[in-house]
Amino acid sequence: MPARPHSSFILILALLFPSLGLGCSAKHSPAPAQDESAVMAAKEPGSTLSAPRSFDAMTAGAGSKTWGGVIAMIPDGWVEEKPSNAMRAGQYRLPRHEADSADVELLLTHFGSNQGGELEANLERWASQVRQPDGSPSRKAMVTKTMKVNGLEIVTADVTGTYVASRSLMDPQAGRYEEKDWRLFNAIISGPEGSCFVKVVGPARSVETWMPSIEAFLASAKAASRK
Repeated sequence: MPARPHSSFILILALLFPSLGLGCSAKHSPAPAQDESAVMAAKEPGSTLSAPRSFDAMTAGAGSKTWGGVIAMIPDGWVEEKPSNAMRAGQYRLPRHEADSADVELLLTHFGSNQGGELEANLERWASQVRQPDGSPSRKAMVTKTMKVNGLEIVTADVTGTYVASRSLMDPQAGRYEEKDWRLFNAIISGPEGSCFVKVVGPARSVETWMPSIEAFLASAKAASRK
């Protein structure tokens, strides 16, 4: 089982997460007409998500990460790894649930101002990386949310099924994943230097185990101080 956060972090989550279910607008998006890309700000209205009350206190113990002009706290239990390619601003391993065969991977990316593509194109691309058991469109099954955190707009996209994304963007011969009951969760933070991205992928049960800390990470996001 993944390591449990320390008591102060649990207390903060207890204060934070009662508002999460009430403060976000969620929907199952209708189907419209490379991985690690970005999306621009959402066009749907969202409400405010309360951030942790003491950002400095949270980051003092667990550390923080700055990318694309955004800073967010790193929860306890996340294992930082060396990014496997230059596109990644950060890479973390979230230890698996004891019954799963793989850890959860969390990636941070940023491509610069006005880079990363249109929102709908990215939602479609993410949906194409997950196959539904009944063959229905993953775009229709995907749940999207829009929220405000510390003046930053955040869009999330969440879908579960068989993960079939390419194993390598750089090597077409690497083949594709074929992982049943995996969950793909993406978040796009509209930062001062352009869109900042969070990608979470892994066994659905393990991802669910880590969702409180992932949500706390997003809720802690704010514009980084400029020196």
